[in-house]
Amino acid sequence: MTGSNAPHQRKLDNESAVEARFHDSDAKRLRLAELQVGLAFFAFILIGANDGALGVLIPSMRLHYGVDKATIGLLFLFQTVGYLVAAFNSGLLVEKLGNRRFLVLGVVSFLLGVGTLSLMPQFMVILIMMLPLGFGVAIIDAGLNTYIASMPRNAALLNYLHAFYGIGALLGPLIASTILAIRWGWNSVYILWIGMSLVLLIGFQLVFREQNISQREDTATRPESNVLLAALSVPMVWIAALFMLIYVGAEVSVGSWTYSFLTEERHAPILLAGWMVSGYWIGLTLGRLTLARVTLRIGSERLILGCLVGVVIGALFVWLLPVYAVSAVGLG
Repeated sequence: MTGSNAPHQRKLDNESAVEARFHDSDAKRLRLAELQVGLAFFAFILIGANDGALGVLIPSMRLHYGVDKATIGLLFLFQTVGYLVAAFNSGLLVEKLGNRRFLVLGVVSFLLGVGTLSLMPQFMVILIMMLPLGFGVAIIDAGLNTYIASMPRNAALLNYLHAFYGIGALLGPLIASTILAIRWGWNSVYILWIGMSLVLLIGFQLVFREQNISQREDTATRPESNVLLAALSVPMVWIAALFMLIYVGAEVSVGSWTYSFLTEERHAPILLAGWMVSGYWIGLTLGRLTLARVTLRIGSERLILGCLVGVVIGALFVWLLPVYAVSAVGLG
């Protein structure tokens, strides 16, 4: 009996071993996916912190280089140009480079920008280096958005991803204002970004495979060019695009220039102004996290109208009532 059962027992043992290998493989894939998502969240904290901190650093950079507001404002223009160049070419780049090298390119480009800024070179060099900095931000943004969108439960993960950008954007002013308050140079902020960028660079090399991002998507679901042309022929698409253009411009302008307004026009203390700018980003982040449910109850049209009314009221608070507490409420 024992001899006759031996082949059957060996078969069971082999099946158990195969099943165990499958379980181990699934567990490894899950751990890898968790690391990738965690690294994506960390990356969005970094680019959010960079965006949020720049507005706080503007007065110190103006003083350091002896330039006026119009000239220092070119920093935003050059960064935006770099961002747009990457945005319009990201599809081609990811097809050529693959997932990992595409993301590494973004981090290296960002690292080139912040590394040069940390050295406080001549202002013209600063302007030029805003191009690769913006380019890198766009690559990281596009690459990780596309990657997260290809994962299960992508809607929730994308919400969390952009919430982490908001967390970074509210931390950026706090970090920058604290550094300025203890009388460290404005370039110290970029030294911190260098350290965070190196973590990203190593992480992307280790946990992202060479698989092309676009290969994760079902080719049957890819939009055809005629669908895009049809969408562009709809007037409402252009109206929505114009609305988004104005909205994003207003969002970035308020986040970038409020610190200068508070410290130079309202003579607010450095730390207080930094906290107030962070309050603005906190309000933005909370809105993104909570207003989706409100939309289901009252509809998008009413929500947008209500938000526009809230924006006008908040702007009037900041403009007409020069009291720090009131301005903080208006910004939030």
